This record gives sequence, C-alpha cells and structure tokens, in this order.
Amino acid sequence: MYILNKFIRRTVIFFFFCYLPIASSESKK
Repeated sequence: MYILNKFIRRTVIFFFFCYLPIASSESKK
C-alpha cells in the first residue's frame, strides 16, 4: 500500500509539471 501511494504521488507530480506549461501557454493566447 505504501508503494502504491508513492507511485500515485509521483504520477500526480509528473502530470502537474506536464500540465502546468500547457495551461500557462493556453492562458497566454
């Protein structure tokens, strides 16, 4: 369960850093 929680946290951070530049570029338009 701890490993799964660690994996989910890593995935959330990964998607956050991937989505942040896209959201900032979309707001610039």
